[in-house]
Amino acid sequence: MKIKEILFGISIIILILFVVIAGIDTFYPKPLSKDYCLNSDVLSISINSSFDCNQLGGKWTFYEGFSKNGRIGNCDINFYCSEKYQSARGKYLENRFFLGFFIGIILIFLGVFYFNVEFIGAGFMGAGIGIFLLGLDDYWSHSENWSKFFIFSIGFIFIIFCAYRFNKKSVK
Repeated sequence: MKIKEILFGISIIILILFVVIAGIDTFYPKPLSKDYCLNSDVLSISINSSFDCNQLGGKWTFYEGFSKNGRIGNCDINFYCSEKYQSARGKYLENRFFLGFFIGIILIFLGVFYFNVEFIGAGFMGAGIGIFLLGLDDYWSHSENWSKFFIFSIGFIFIIFCAYRFNKKSVK
């Protein structure tokens, strides 16, 4: 490959990554914490009892052994809503990963089988791998070991299949 073709391939990778990421963010927006929780910085009232804290939807934690500044505990006003937000965020990251996984497979498939121009196919394949890795980075901490094994197994089989078919196609 010539240097121009390599640069075109890299440009294709970068632009497809930006288009796919912008598309996912546009059509599948992420949950925002402000949609689930009050901003505790804006909360101007002082909460000094577990009763008041519970009435406002917070979680009261008693201090161990002694009081601090005359208070016997602390109110985390965003405790429960934060749990709901983290749950929604985890589901969003899971869905985003699977969406990226399938888009990545389609891009790799197009790069291997559809484009006869080598640097265009390589660009699509690189973008497919990049989309997969970006989704994996977000989802990794939220996934179970069995799902990691399953996903990598599917990816491994798919790449071996594509490599075999591509090699068979280029030998002809």
